[in-house]
Amino acid sequence: MREVDPTVKARAGCGASRAPAARRLVPSLLAAALLLALASPGIVSAAGYGERGDGEGARRERVILRLEEERQGQVSGELLSRGAHFLKRLPGGEYLIDIPSSLPLDSLQGMPGVAWAEPDYTFRATGTPNDPDYPKQWNLEKISMPGAWDLSGGGTGSVVVAVVDSGVAYRDAGSFSRAPDFQYTSFVPGYDFVSDDAYPDDEYGHGTHVAAIIASSYNNGFRAAGMAYRCSLMPVRVLNAKGVGSASTVASGIRYAADNGARVICLSLASPRHSKAVGEAVRYACQKGVTCVAAAGNEGSDPGYPGGMDCPADEGEYVIAVGATDFRDIRAHYSNFGDGLDLVAPGGNLTRDDNGDRIADGIPQESYRVAGNPQSGFSLVWGEGTSMSAPQVAAAAALLLSLDPNLTPPEINHLLVSTCRDLGSPGWDPDFGHGMLQVEAALRGMQQYRWYFAEGTTRDGFEEWLCVLNPSGNYIYVRFTFLLKGGVEEVRGYFVPPASRFTLNVNEAVGSGKDVSAVVQSTGFIVAERVMYFDYRGVWQGGESAVGATSLSGQWFFAEGTTRDGFEEWLTLANPGDATAVVNVEFFPGPGQGPVTARTVYVPPRARETLFVNQAAGAGKDVSLRVTSLNGVPVVAERPMYFSYKGTVQGGHNAMGAVSPSPLWFFAEGTTRDGFEEWLTLANPGDATAVVNVEFFPGPGQGPVTARTVYVPPRARETLFVNQAAGAGKDVSLRVTSLNGVPVVAERPMYFSYGPWGWKGGSCVFGH
Repeated sequence: MREVDPTVKARAGCGASRAPAARRLVPSLLAAALLLALASPGIVSAAGYGERGDGEGARRERVILRLEEERQGQVSGELLSRGAHFLKRLPGGEYLIDIPSSLPLDSLQGMPGVAWAEPDYTFRATGTPNDPDYPKQWNLEKISMPGAWDLSGGGTGSVVVAVVDSGVAYRDAGSFSRAPDFQYTSFVPGYDFVSDDAYPDDEYGHGTHVAAIIASSYNNGFRAAGMAYRCSLMPVRVLNAKGVGSASTVASGIRYAADNGARVICLSLASPRHSKAVGEAVRYACQKGVTCVAAAGNEGSDPGYPGGMDCPADEGEYVIAVGATDFRDIRAHYSNFGDGLDLVAPGGNLTRDDNGDRIADGIPQESYRVAGNPQSGFSLVWGEGTSMSAPQVAAAAALLLSLDPNLTPPEINHLLVSTCRDLGSPGWDPDFGHGMLQVEAALRGMQQYRWYFAEGTTRDGFEEWLCVLNPSGNYIYVRFTFLLKGGVEEVRGYFVPPASRFTLNVNEAVGSGKDVSAVVQSTGFIVAERVMYFDYRGVWQGGESAVGATSLSGQWFFAEGTTRDGFEEWLTLANPGDATAVVNVEFFPGPGQGPVTARTVYVPPRARETLFVNQAAGAGKDVSLRVTSLNGVPVVAERPMYFSYKGTVQGGHNAMGAVSPSPLWFFAEGTTRDGFEEWLTLANPGDATAVVNVEFFPGPGQGPVTARTVYVPPRARETLFVNQAAGAGKDVSLRVTSLNGVPVVAERPMYFSYGPWGWKGGSCVFGH
């Protein structure tokens, strides 16, 4: 039988990118039609697929680089001046950098001081499912499933996909048998709203075929491969032995799934008449955080009802409406189209054999040999329809949730439609929506764009803001997750317009009187920064700004820090994960200030903890920090400080930690003019003395480059007064190089009384 598949619309709330058309509220029966054809076995030739570029900025290439030790500083400076970005130092001493197209790899390899350079080659898992019918699943290549399996591993059992359909062959009982390719599939309890009992056995075969597309067993040496094979299935029967159901059963099934733990609901069923009961059930599920995926319908037209979609795919922003394509990547002749369509996935075409395997181009998966006969046994069956497309999108949604269970329906919607492979007219069009589902691209999209902040407070005297830049030409959905003490979370989500800046008042978002960490996650590239203004204890006034960290880490390093009179130093730790982080904080003192000490901090899952360094390390010390997660749970670490410097300069500053020491650091800003004090703090967390060369690059006409050598003992901190080392009255940039290769951490604190208005304060930054 043919069936209808829905597609997602990306908009605020449970929504989509386009406003839904008006809906006619006409109750109806929902008929599910699936064309299940048996064909002789054959091998399907896999079709290639492509992806659109993001169109943002010039092309850059990642390169692994080894430098000759004696020329590291010189070569690094040359590379930076030519547009290279140093991303990280690798364990073997090489550097991972990215280079612009204006600096080709060939010229890099021939540069004096470069031992060798090579592209950061891509490696992939080499495994292919041993399911013998996997080669026949031509649709999986079309939607980039091989790469998606490498990223997701088939999902996780905690993510439940409800198949609201004709039931599923999920158990052996009486005249019913469990389908053989559900050998390793996980099922959770469902319900039968046709017979009104707890046993949603399939009497038709359609629901079994849909469920097998989502999660039949993988790599079990039998039949075909499921997409989200480690996710759990919830069978919910709403269609009878002829594949027909009512609005009342379908609405009941949707609400049951939403109330009983489903995260995704697959609706491979449709009616060309709109049902208010079904529509309200879909909205109810979406508002509970459940992603509904529905087939667009199989009339092959835009018949004029809402968005051209059948019900429930016509529910606009509350559902992902999925159309169908055939092997040629054109709209299948039966697939509905219109302004309600979100995306397409292969639905097959049983009237053609375009891949030349002598089998009609349906979507193969396991079901009954004879539709409507549970006693006919099981076979690989080829089906066509938007019913075959919808479960592919539902499985993709389940894989996204497996990587991040906190994703909301709008975020899943946006990830799926924004990463489609464009078909038809450029951009969205009524035949293909946003294009062909690309599961690997969707999974990669959700992994890339996160910013973490450990510090933040809305206590009296503090104003906290989060600023987001969206430089792209598209709307981007941004979710702010606020982590509070004790594991309490507050979540807010917004769509940020293209080429714009968005500002969120954190005091208003979470309320006053709270210490707060934040995770800013988006479905496209953004930059996130946190700004704070403060009147701390009625004494220290000022403001500070920090760009978020782009990844969690098991280690963080801070070079600056002091607990001398007039200074308060704090350490804030955020744990966005699901297990308690056991964090060891080591305090490396200045010369003659005592031994290294340590303190253990337990940071509960999805929570924030704060350590008062003055109390933990003792008063009157210059102190650098090493923060290590002892049990491997990664965290984010920031160090806020408040000061009354020499009794005349009041303020505060904050620094995000460095995730690793390095033998090379650069600072562009710095001055030793009147009213400014510039310092350089160096921390050596290693076990050997670091011999550090500090070069001072002056402004125009301010003299030659000078240098100073600093010896930093192991597990210790050294401080250099730049005004004295470089001379007064200069604008000065710094290059910090470990001459003996022992990596260090470098920060530059500054204190100032600036201009005729007497602006006073201070700042502190890490080098680059």
